[in-house]
Amino acid sequence: MNFYLVPQTVFVGDRAVLSIPLDDDTAAGIPGLVLEPSSPGFPAELAALADPVIHRLVLERRGENARLFLEFSAWSPGRLEIPPFDIGGVNFSGLYIDVSSILGTGETASVLSAPALPLAIPGTSLLIYGTVTAGIFILLAVIWAGIWGPKNFRNWIQKRKRLRLIRSLLGMERRIRRRLLKSGEKNYGAMLNYLSIEFRKFLSLITGEDCRAMTAGELGKIAPLVTDADPVLTGEFLGAFFRCCDDLRFSGVEITVPELLLLLEEVRRFAETFDRVERGKI
Repeated sequence: MNFYLVPQTVFVGDRAVLSIPLDDDTAAGIPGLVLEPSSPGFPAELAALADPVIHRLVLERRGENARLFLEFSAWSPGRLEIPPFDIGGVNFSGLYIDVSSILGTGETASVLSAPALPLAIPGTSLLIYGTVTAGIFILLAVIWAGIWGPKNFRNWIQKRKRLRLIRSLLGMERRIRRRLLKSGEKNYGAMLNYLSIEFRKFLSLITGEDCRAMTAGELGKIAPLVTDADPVLTGEFLGAFFRCCDDLRFSGVEITVPELLLLLEEVRRFAETFDRVERGKI
């Protein structure tokens, strides 16, 4: 009995068709049919097959030509025999299918490539390089800190503290100036007292001495605030400034706006000079 496979080469696991042409006499005795394993009349021999698995039987008529299609899936390589079976009193025997394997041998066999290298999780390379870079920076920071030394670090901290205090002193001077020029307040004595007290607090924090209880003469004898200091940053300037404040407070004469503005200008000159020295601009 003539038959052929569609497709011609069937691999393990493929769903394929065994096509069996029928002559006129044979086809005449078989009505058109479509049989599945659950359909009545499906050959028991085919239903019992485990390999190949028969999915469907179809009789197709096209004019005078007829074919019986046997749809199947095969799970073992090699030649698989189809047991004889009857349909409509017609016996079909001698059928088989040749199943190829992608792991077969020979020139036409498929060749599997070597196992692929394991894929890295996305972002792994960035994490690795980032960790290494961070480690290098930390190591350099530790070495730099060891060379720079705790003493220099303390000096840096003290410098930052002095700069913050200078900014605070300038802020105090601006607040008094705005209050003096815009509010119309006439209590100039209270403003002068506030200016003197806040300036003395600033000097106490900078020098480490209690400048709040010092007289103008004692303030005139304190050491310069920085090495090679500008004349503004010396005890001579401070003694003259606070002596002027005391003269205004205890003279019994009413304090005027120009006198307060002059004192505020001196405080600003002191703070701005100190700031430039700390920042290395002088």
